Amino acid sequence: MSRRPPGGRAEGALTFDYSSPGIGLPLSAGCCELDDFAASEHESRFGWLLWAIGSVQGTTSAAQATPTAATEYGLTTLTPQSNNKGGTLYRDTALPLYTPALGMLWAVKIASADVSGLSVWSGFTSSATAQVRTADSTSLVGIRLNTSTTEWEGVVKDGSGSGNETAISLGAAVADTYIHAGWEVVDSSGSDAVQFFVLDTSNRGSIERTDQGDPVSTNIPTGLLPVALGVYQTGQQSAAATIDIWQFTGRFAR
Repeated sequence: MSRRPPGGRAEGALTFDYSSPGIGLPLSAGCCELDDFAASEHESRFGWLLWAIGSVQGTTSAAQATPTAATEYGLTTLTPQSNNKGGTLYRDTALPLYTPALGMLWAVKIASADVSGLSVWSGFTSSATAQVRTADSTSLVGIRLNTSTTEWEGVVKDGSGSGNETAISLGAAVADTYIHAGWEVVDSSGSDAVQFFVLDTSNRGSIERTDQGDPVSTNIPTGLLPVALGVYQTGQQSAAATIDIWQFTGRFAR
């Protein structure tokens, strides 16, 4: 059984008219990081959170893109130089996240122009310069595009080999079609566990969340840094991945 923190209303919180122990200031709990990638490039950094480009192998270029639909706002694309090349948009080489903990919530909205020749991932990893395939030793708590099955997967991995990861299917990957997905750390029989979900925003007046698979309580790694977007080209034709939004938040004591 999973337990969620209680919800509620905070009337007047956005106008600083809300009584709380913080006297109108944010409480020293949880976190709130959000990037819609509408900020201009600044000294080779991208987005409001100033993501750097990491090289997985060779050169990868990042660029702002113009939205083509009302459901988009601020886009950044990541394009490998050629076959067997890749890179990431990452932050904080000091590994700021010890481990995903109860109450943490992360989500991303990304798309890939090629679902069979371009590996794509996003989330929290142990390296900004390594792939996150099953065979790789890199840790990951996030999502990746499986180019063999052409499916998006929610992945918790702590080392190389299938015995050190759990992969949850999030649905078929379609070229140039966004997936909006993420994870929440919930209580599962007394243990912290990662619950993956997908978000449906087709009804512009609401967001519908659908949990995928059971909460994952094994192979949860420690020592992680945020990677907004990672790509590695395995096919011969050049292709790019696009990110629209990245967010990390939650209600947890700190």
